[in-house]
Formats: sequence, C-alpha cells, structure tokens
Amino acid sequence: SAVSGKLLDFFFFFKQKTAYELKECDWSSDVCSSDLSDLGDAISAPQRFDLVVSNPPYIPESEFESLPAEVQNGDPAIALIAGPKGTDFYGPIARIAMKTLRPNGSIMVEVGRGMDGEVSEIFDRAGFCTIRTVPDLGGTSRVVIGRKAVA
Repeated sequence: SAVSGKLLDFFFFFKQKTAYELKECDWSSDVCSSDLSDLGDAISAPQRFDLVVSNPPYIPESEFESLPAEVQNGDPAIALIAGPKGTDFYGPIARIAMKTLRPNGSIMVEVGRGMDGEVSEIFDRAGFCTIRTVPDLGGTSRVVIGRKAVA
C-alpha cells in the first residue's frame, strides 16, 4: 500500500520467505508505510526490514522560488523544502533506518542534484557500508544506497 499526502513517506519491506523458499515460489513482501513524524511504531516493532526506501524533501530553501510554478504549486512547500542545503532529512532517515534494518539490509533515498556526496557522508557517519549512487536517465546521481553491515 502507498500513502500520499504525508510530510515524508518511509516504506519498509521485509521478506517472509527464506532464500531457499524464494527459489521454489513467487517472492512476496509486506510493506509498512510511515512518515518521519510517526515512526515510533515501526521503530519499536519486533520485525526488522530488509529495505528502507525514502523520497524525502530535498530542495534547498534558496532554490524554491526559482522552481517552475507547476513544481511550487504541485505540493506543499513542506513536502519539497529541506533546509538551507536541502539535506535536513537525511540524518534522521539514516538513524531510523539503522534501527529498523536487519543486518545486511539496505537503504535507498532519492537525492537532489549534487547532493550525493553529502548524503553518502551522512550514511557513512550513521554506520552504513557499501555506499553507492545510481544515476537517473540523464546521468545525474539521483539515488544513494547504503547497506547495514552484518553485526
């Protein structure tokens, strides 16, 4: 299920089948959706997740007014702007993901143009390893991925 209209959506995926079972049948997953303001249930839940995906706000305050009108008017500003550099949400996201991911689980976040280096450093400081970026179709680094080390 997907939830829209929240400040910041998080999606947690966890496998219900072992790797051996996945060879024998279709893979399935459960999805838990939350936002940054009400993650208490997900963090305190007994299950842990294999994947955390987030598309947080990442527009710097200084760039908002220069965006096309359809972007400015398409979503509330609070869903787009993320502080002076556009990176305000990545630290909290990384810390929450570290608490909710299983060992060897991954985090994937969308980033704005030129933010991949700083977000990679945030992930590194949070304890993630094997950090890499994935470009969009235009060649701009658009997704940062990190893995939680096996304890």
